[in-house]
Amino acid sequence: TSDYTTIQAITGSKVLSNSKTYYVMDYGSKQDYFRVASNGDIYAWKTNSFNDLGTAESIFLPANPVVGTMWRDPYFLPDSLVVKATDAVLICANGCSYTGLLKIDTYSYGNYYETLYFKKGLGKVQQSSTGILGYKKYITAINLSLK
Repeated sequence: TSDYTTIQAITGSKVLSNSKTYYVMDYGSKQDYFRVASNGDIYAWKTNSFNDLGTAESIFLPANPVVGTMWRDPYFLPDSLVVKATDAVLICANGCSYTGLLKIDTYSYGNYYETLYFKKGLGKVQQSSTGILGYKKYITAINLSLK
């Protein structure tokens, strides 16, 4: 079992090959791209396609999430996401706590993959997953603050 802390930051914006402007999320050695649609949905432009389709845009977070809402991502793993709570509470190992969180469970080929927690105005505050090495937590410091 391992715990990791990563820092993610919006480092600018970039127009991509679909002619849309995205915020650049920098993880150090990797970048992801996000944009907010006019209806408030957040889209991600992903470049690490599991099935080698190259690059593609897919919905990352709906503007008005409702518990039970499910959406699919046909290009990448995890391939489906489900809103589990819009008022989740998270107590971190270091004693910090977050309330009013959006909790999303993700699935890969129908099997549980990971849980994501988001705080409006702050972004992702935790990503917990099961994997080959066991249970992992990714607590992030600076995150997706698109609104």
